Amino acid sequence: MKVNLVIPLAGLLAFLVVLFFSLYWLEICRRLYQHGAKLPTGLAFWRFFHELKIYKDIRAMHGKSLTVYYLMPLLLWFNFFLLVIVLVRLLWETGHPLPQ
Repeated sequence: MKVNLVIPLAGLLAFLVVLFFSLYWLEICRRLYQHGAKLPTGLAFWRFFHELKIYKDIRAMHGKSLTVYYLMPLLLWFNFFLLVIVLVRLLWETGHPLPQ
C-alpha cells in the first residue's frame, strides 16, 4: 500500500506559510508603521531580522510581551525545514516509485 505524505505535508507547509506572513504583516509590520517605519518594511525579505529587532525594541520599550518576537523565528525555521522535508520526500517518490 502506497502512503503519499507529500500532499498532507505540502498542505501543512502552505498553512504555516500563510500563518507566518499573516502574523508578520498584521502584527509586526503594523507596529513598525505605527512607529514611523517607511516602505519597504514588510516587503524586503532580507530585512526580516532587522525589522524583528526593531519590533522587539518597541515592545520592550512599552513593557509588552515578547511572545510574537520569539515565535516568528521559530515559525520561520520550522517552515524552512518542513519545505526541505517535503522536497526531499517528493524527489524520493519520483525517483523510487512503489509498485502498484
